[in-house]
Amino acid sequence: MPDGYQNALVLGQVRTPGSYIVREQTRLLDLLAEAGGTAERAGDELTLTRDGVVKTIDLGALERLGLQNDKVLPGDILYVSEGRRQVLVLGEVQSPGYYQFGHGDRFLDAIAMSGGLTDEALEEQVSLSRQSSDGTEITMIDFRDLMNNRYLADNVPLQGGDVIIVPRAERGVIVLGEVNHPGYYQFQSGDGLLDAIIMAGGFSESADEEQVSLTRYSEGNTEVSIIDFSLLMENRFLAEDRLLQGGDVIMVRRSDRSVLVLGEVRNPGYYVFTKGQSLMDLIGRAGGFTEGAEPARVVVTRETEEGVLTETISLDLLAGETDNRPLQGGEIITVPEANRMVLVFGDVTRAGAYTLPQGGRLLDILALAGGLQSNTGNEQVIVTRQGGAEEQIWEVDYSSLMMAQVEHNLPLVGGDVIYVPASKSQILVLGMVKNPGVYSLPVGARVMDAIALAGGPLERAALESVGIYRDGSLEGSDIVAMGQDKVLFTGDASENPLLSGGDIIYVPETKKADWTKIFGFLGGIKTFKDLFEISFPW
Repeated sequence: MPDGYQNALVLGQVRTPGSYIVREQTRLLDLLAEAGGTAERAGDELTLTRDGVVKTIDLGALERLGLQNDKVLPGDILYVSEGRRQVLVLGEVQSPGYYQFGHGDRFLDAIAMSGGLTDEALEEQVSLSRQSSDGTEITMIDFRDLMNNRYLADNVPLQGGDVIIVPRAERGVIVLGEVNHPGYYQFQSGDGLLDAIIMAGGFSESADEEQVSLTRYSEGNTEVSIIDFSLLMENRFLAEDRLLQGGDVIMVRRSDRSVLVLGEVRNPGYYVFTKGQSLMDLIGRAGGFTEGAEPARVVVTRETEEGVLTETISLDLLAGETDNRPLQGGEIITVPEANRMVLVFGDVTRAGAYTLPQGGRLLDILALAGGLQSNTGNEQVIVTRQGGAEEQIWEVDYSSLMMAQVEHNLPLVGGDVIYVPASKSQILVLGMVKNPGVYSLPVGARVMDAIALAGGPLERAALESVGIYRDGSLEGSDIVAMGQDKVLFTGDASENPLLSGGDIIYVPETKKADWTKIFGFLGGIKTFKDLFEISFPW
């Protein structure tokens, strides 16, 4: 008996048996918790002795559901009996042996305690043996169905003495031929042909995915099937991906899909392609075109029933016209070296022949030639190209080229000829400006730019009537209002027109009185009398 009236005694299969203080609200589960909980060897019953009366309580229902969690009184004695809660798990599990299980543990808990099934396990035929008053009961359980639906009735609660046996499955398949790792492989229930190919490392580059054979032996008969695995690449689904059976033999044949790539590619050589690949796919596998390649003149040689056929096709993606046909096998693809030279002459800084960069355009070559010698904005750039028996000619206005490059900056090809004719490149600025004279005309220059080049207007400039004389003629002029008084350019863009080479800009003197001189004269008069004497001398 414990010392003191306020204590209760906890004995049996608990982790810390002994005497514990009982408080007003203490219940059975509270006292078991203070005693460290039940031990592994605990049975299924708890006995409560109070004043000489013994009461039996279902320990599993108490711990899992809180049933019969009675209030504890001082002087109570709790005893947890020893039980035989062990299960034996054998066969194809990671750690076969005996395992202690807790109240409410089930079939899947026992499999988990043994580390789970091995790859060789026959999942659909796991057996559970149990002793009863009528003898030994054996239940067959499909582990796959149970994993998909853990609430099935097959996930039975465990009982002491249960024996679970997981048998070994005869699941072997041989994969031969054009796979990366031919050999013998163990498969799992539900695996198909595609899984076997994946276990063997997948198809090699020389594999013929259209002619995969499956040999199966059943009941003394040999069945051979041909499966087209290329459909899997097209549809992402293989309708003929049948389930594997033990003893299956899979053979992947070698394909004759080979192509030779020569010339201006980064990695010339011999390549094996897969179904559906095209010429550009193979060019990509060969590293792509070199900088010196001419993709618009690729030569494809193929042997046909009529003999050897040679074609010249375009694979120039930049040009937008490509003959990217599917590969057939046996082709020889030759990528020639491109003619990258472009001739530039005329009114440029450095006339000569230049190598066209990849994707080069008109402005790129003009930049290599140092640009135009003149810079008036009205120069014409002429591009000539020989295309077979015909000649193509483009004439581009240089100012339009600079302001609308997307439209006028032509893509060039080797053999193009660029000619820039000489043009007028100067303007004359006269009149009421600080520095009258001849000036080079910048690209896109307007009237206000010309006045600025001449140092700006003077004090007496009549900005409201600036004259523009075209083509060197002084007989007629365009009059524009660049401003008023000392305010330069107060109008809209139409009053500041573009200039051309040879234009003459004249800024006239205003007709208003020169008040500076007048006030300078009046500054010498001291009194009204002096002004009177000057005005009326007598």
